[in-house]
Amino acid sequence: MKEEINKEFIFIYFRGGVSVSQNRIIDEWIKNPDNEELYYKWLDEYESLHPVYLAELSPAIDHFYDHTEKSHETGVTSP
Repeated sequence: MKEEINKEFIFIYFRGGVSVSQNRIIDEWIKNPDNEELYYKWLDEYESLHPVYLAELSPAIDHFYDHTEKSHETGVTSP
């Protein structure tokens, strides 16, 4: 059976939802340089839609500014 490689199929692959034989088909498909470029384009899109980690930036930024202000007040900088 010949699988059609499209974005939906690759997204299923990224979720781990393909069989061993489908995985082999993708492995062969990606060996083509044109397909490899498309694969990474879709991977980038998939990762943008399904982030693995969402950082809480506000506390980190506050900590950075607190540290920066203290460094300026004391004249001491961290390595």
